[in-house]
Amino acid sequence: VYYGRTVENFTTDQAPAITMSGATGVSTTTATANATVNPEGDSDTVQFCYSSTSSQVTTSACNGSTVTAGTSPATGSSAVSETGALSGLNAGTKYYYDLVVTSSGGTVYYGGTVESFTTDQAPTITMSGATGVSTTTATANATVNPEGDSDTVQFCYSSTSSKVTTSACSGTLVTASTSPATGTSAVTETYNLTGLNSNTEYYYDLVVTSSGGTVYYGGTVENFTTSRG
Repeated sequence: VYYGRTVENFTTDQAPAITMSGATGVSTTTATANATVNPEGDSDTVQFCYSSTSSQVTTSACNGSTVTAGTSPATGSSAVSETGALSGLNAGTKYYYDLVVTSSGGTVYYGGTVESFTTDQAPTITMSGATGVSTTTATANATVNPEGDSDTVQFCYSSTSSKVTTSACSGTLVTASTSPATGTSAVTETYNLTGLNSNTEYYYDLVVTSSGGTVYYGGTVENFTTSRG
């Protein structure tokens, strides 16, 4: 009987501890996937698997798209927060994701639950001219179709045109008549502006914030001039 001159050794994998978390920063085309992983002393490659088809993302396989997680490889024996920047998504679509962790030994592990989220559907905003204009008051008007979301609705107004644009508001924000706006039909929005200066031009736009936190603006800025005193 002969024996090798050296004795080899190896250590079996310690399965990582994976905890899934809900998505954040959801917009019409982007979202951030979240999870934590404790490598349990190993050095693990970490990815997120995602898809709009639920069968492509399970707790035992990934047939969807993958993105490298924020910290990969993950090392040590403490929980590591992981994020995945998902982009190029379709608006108003449900997506699924899970964490995929590959140990240094090549074993693949999955999170125990599959998270899901639905991307924003951009609201449809239609601006309308002001009514009831007097020396110090006017009514701002618009409509918004939340397209199935629950949207916070405000008017932005100012006597300085640069403070009210179709992409930003640095003027005064006031809550519109119906906020939040919900459903899939156009909702009429108004606000009675008071304390205005006479014989002054004012500008306003609608500012709609989706349930996911994305801010949308009307495509046009309306304007009016108050009456002379």
